[in-house]
Amino acid sequence: MSESTAWPSTGPAADPLKLFRAWLADAHARQVAGPRAVVLATTGDDGGPSQRVVILRDVDEHGLIFTSSTTSRKGRELAANPRASMNFYWREVMRQVEVLGRVGQLPPEIADRYFDGRSEAARAVAIVSAQSAPLASEEELRSQCEELRGRAEPLRRPDHQVAYRLVPDCFEFWQWREDEVHRRLRYDRRAGSWSATRLQP
Repeated sequence: MSESTAWPSTGPAADPLKLFRAWLADAHARQVAGPRAVVLATTGDDGGPSQRVVILRDVDEHGLIFTSSTTSRKGRELAANPRASMNFYWREVMRQVEVLGRVGQLPPEIADRYFDGRSEAARAVAIVSAQSAPLASEEELRSQCEELRGRAEPLRRPDHQVAYRLVPDCFEFWQWREDEVHRRLRYDRRAGSWSATRLQP
């Protein structure tokens, strides 16, 4: 995808989600390593930030979807403060996208679909693990996972494994340029409409 897709001569794209999808598709097409890996930042009750890499499961007309456990640190922090940010960095194409917004849980049937699409090993770990709690014995955890995988019945999603959607109210797109005059394009949602602003490098 050329830079003109992001910054056409007639002005920036009207819908940042559409632009994000185009950049994501381009990252896949150009074989960027882990194009759906994204740093998710949340904040705790004390205002202290925490970050981790999660996998972007999907993008719909409302926002960006990921999955996690409500018992994890990010799950607890999102329950206390739903404001969060995401940061994608695609080194091979020298692009970055920052997304800010509010995170909410999606209906159980959507979480079921994403959970059922995971590998059996991943589902077993998700069921057994009390994510982010202290680990007493890795051997015991592995044994519990293997016992689950040996059962005949399918592994069903536990209630604490949920799907989240970040509904954006701000996007910033960054494109590296060899002359160091890097391109930045910020979108802000106000009263249901997006406005775009070019930013200095």
